[in-house]
Amino acid sequence: MKILSLATLLCIGTCIAAKAEQESSSQIFTPSISNDSVREDHSLLVNKFYEVMQNNDIQKLSSILSSDYHVSNAGDLQESSYSKFTEMSKNLPVRITALHKALPDFKLTLAELLIDGNQVLARGTLSGIQKGTFLGIAPTNKPIHIKFFNLITIKENKIVNITEMWNELSVMKQLGYIVF
Repeated sequence: MKILSLATLLCIGTCIAAKAEQESSSQIFTPSISNDSVREDHSLLVNKFYEVMQNNDIQKLSSILSSDYHVSNAGDLQESSYSKFTEMSKNLPVRITALHKALPDFKLTLAELLIDGNQVLARGTLSGIQKGTFLGIAPTNKPIHIKFFNLITIKENKIVNITEMWNELSVMKQLGYIVF
């Protein structure tokens, strides 16, 4: 009976602590209120970014990106400024050029934009036929469908940060590089 009482007490204590933690940190998860014009500006800026990427219009990047923008991969265990594959470069002009070489006719589709304050969560796909080297893999002429999530931070109507998540493992499977 003492074990049951102790277990019950621990459970109640854990529930109370979790509830208190939830109440004290609920501010973090509460969407901020932003006016419709700010939301519209952010939506236009993010759509313009993906349009520039789709059209390989690198000259327009300077009107979209902050001069000190940062790109990070949410899947990386350790932050690095280096990628051995230009298609994953944190230097966006280099990345966009490499993507167009590997997938010359790719189509970028945005499925969803969620806007909260100065952050935009973009969910979409990039699809194309691999006609150039991609992630170190010689051309296969196979279709690739890359799903992505990007959390984009905007400051003074410029993109200052992109935290991204791509499905690289799925891409490697699609190209036949990984089989399982």
